[in-house]
Amino acid sequence: LLCFAPLVLIAGDKGINVDLPALAYLIGRLVHFPAQVIGPHLPMLRTAAFAVSWASCIAMGAMLIP
Repeated sequence: LLCFAPLVLIAGDKGINVDLPALAYLIGRLVHFPAQVIGPHLPMLRTAAFAVSWASCIAMGAMLIP
């Protein structure tokens, strides 16, 4: 959330549409918590969910670079 919120606010201020990466971030974070609870039964799901949310932040940052 620390990098997500400023990216969305800056993109909104510049008029850049970040709906798709923001949705990907939300889905990644919503999957991350149950994957954390399930723990050892699905070891790569937590990593994949975190990677999706982090990649969406990187995509939003790339959209802000002119």
